[in-house]
Amino acid sequence: MAPPRSSRPITADEPDSGPRTLPWLHGGEVLVADDDPSIRKVLARAFERFGMTVTSCEDGDDALAQVVHDPARWHLVALDLTMPRMGGDDALARMRSVRADLPALILSGFLEADMQDRVAGLGRVAVLQKPFTLRALADALWEVLGPED
Repeated sequence: MAPPRSSRPITADEPDSGPRTLPWLHGGEVLVADDDPSIRKVLARAFERFGMTVTSCEDGDDALAQVVHDPARWHLVALDLTMPRMGGDDALARMRSVRADLPALILSGFLEADMQDRVAGLGRVAVLQKPFTLRALADALWEVLGPED
């Protein structure tokens, strides 16, 4: 687990539903892997709203292949914890052998404590429990991508 960061700056005009942009986030490409097409769509819209470019795939095997093909391309990977063929935690562990510093967001419907146990030791990773709000997503992005203290 990444060390905790200071509180994410929130602008005065940030609505309760979440920000339209994250001023500290300077775009980049995100790889989203989730077996649920509706979750992929929601995540893609949210990341695009934050100014990022999104590529989506259905499982950890496909995500791993994308990272192996072009490791430097990705600013972040967002992986569902439980997917067919290969789950997000296994995919991330294998991705880290290709690119050790790859920032990651792990999403799951499991209880957060269970998720923390499964991703312990995976390095720079934030955990986000489903369902989530845009603000919770922004906070998770700050945790994994925000400036160091």
